[in-house]
Amino acid sequence: MSNRVLIIGEYKPKGADCCRWDGELYNLTDYNVVVIDTSYLRRIWGIDNKFKATQNVGSIKETNVILSNFPFIKKKILECVLIDTQIYVLFQPTVPLRQYSNYLPFHTNDWFPINLKTEIETGTTVTIIDKVYQDYFKSLNQWEYYYLPITSTDEVGVVKFYLPDSIKIEHKDIATNKLGKPIAMEFSFSHKRGSSAFNKLGSRIVLLPIKNNEDTSGDIDTIISLTKSVEQSEAPDWVSNVEIPNESSIKEELDTTERKLVKISHEYENLIKHKRLLYEYSYTLQNICESTLKELGATIKDSVVSDEFIVEFNGKEALVEVKGKNKSINKDDIGQLITDIGQHVSKVGKPIKGLFIGNGWRNLPIKDRELGNKKTFPKEIVNIAESQNIGLLSSTELFNAYCKVFSGKLSKSDFLNTILTSYGVITF
Repeated sequence: MSNRVLIIGEYKPKGADCCRWDGELYNLTDYNVVVIDTSYLRRIWGIDNKFKATQNVGSIKETNVILSNFPFIKKKILECVLIDTQIYVLFQPTVPLRQYSNYLPFHTNDWFPINLKTEIETGTTVTIIDKVYQDYFKSLNQWEYYYLPITSTDEVGVVKFYLPDSIKIEHKDIATNKLGKPIAMEFSFSHKRGSSAFNKLGSRIVLLPIKNNEDTSGDIDTIISLTKSVEQSEAPDWVSNVEIPNESSIKEELDTTERKLVKISHEYENLIKHKRLLYEYSYTLQNICESTLKELGATIKDSVVSDEFIVEFNGKEALVEVKGKNKSINKDDIGQLITDIGQHVSKVGKPIKGLFIGNGWRNLPIKDRELGNKKTFPKEIVNIAESQNIGLLSSTELFNAYCKVFSGKLSKSDFLNTILTSYGVITF
C-alpha cells in the first residue's frame, strides 16, 4: 500500500497533499508521512542567517493566522506518534518574536512538541551516522547549527506531558559535524502494555537541516523517496550472527573503501572551504582568512588591541583587519584599523604595518565586482591606505593567490613578502 503524504509548506509534489502554514490545515493523522517545511516561516518573518528577525514581524498580516494554527499542529504531531506516522521536519532553530495584535512574545517553534536547544554555528563537514539518509546529505553545502545534548527524557518537554506513561521516547543522531555534534536527529517511540516489555512503534520524528531556504522542493522530493526505502522491518540482533559466504571479505573491502572515502572527503572539504573567501563576512570570513594565510606559510598571532590578528613571516608583521560587506569598504572600516595600529604602537612600543582584507560586494558574482562604483576599495580608501602605509587585499585576491600558489604559479614566500611590504591595493 502506498503512503499518503502531506506537506505543510508551499511545495506540492505529485501525489501528495499540501496545506500552508497561513491557511486551512489538514488532519495530520490521516497521513502515513507528514513533511513539515519551516522555510516559509523563516522567509515571511525575515529571519537572517544568524537566526534573528530583520524586520517588524508584527506588521505581517499572516502572523496571527500562522500562530492560530500552531496548537493544532502540535496536538496532531502527538497523536501521530501513537499511530505509526512518520514525520519529517525541515527544522530550524527557535527564534523569539512578538505578535502584532497584543505584542505578546512567541517563538518560531511553538508548534513543535519537543524542547530542543541549538547552537548557531556554520560548517561544511558532515559525518553521516544513519546511512539511510546518505542521499539527503549529498548536496548539503553548509549546516547552520547543531543540537545541544539531551541528557534526560525530561528535556523533551511537552511530549512527556501529553503522551501516556506507557510510551517511551528515544533519540539518535542521524548526522553530526566534525566534532560529533548532531546536525540531524531522529526521535522514535516504544509502547508498553501492562507489565510486558516495550515494543517499538513505527512512528518517528526526523529533524533534517534545510539545504536551500529559498527552494526546498529538492529536499522534500528526497525525503519522499526515502520514505519508500524505509518501509521495512528492523533486523533483530541475532541476524548479525548469521553470515553469508564472502560476507567477511566484502565487508573488509567495504570498510577499507569507506576509510579511503573519509580521507578523500576531508581533503575535499579542506580544499573547497577556501571558496568561502568569496562570499563570507564577520568571524567566518576572519577564520577562513586566518586558516588560508597559515596554509600559505604565515604565522598567526593574537592582537593585543583587537579581536583580529597579526600575520608574521620572516620577521615581518602586519596587524590585520577583516571585513565582509554587501557594499564597498568605507572610511569607518579602514578607520578602525588605523585606530588599532595606534593603540598597538602605544602598548607594544614599536610601529606595525596594517593589512586590510576586505570582501566588498560579497554577494555579487566575481565578474560583476570592481566595475564602476562596485569596487571593493574606492579611490578615497586607496588614498587613505597609501598615506597610512596600509596594504589593501581583497579576499577574492587572497583566493586567487591561494590558487596560484597551489598550482605552482606563485611561491608562498613571494606572496607573504608582498602582502607584508606593499601599500595600497595588492594584486597577484
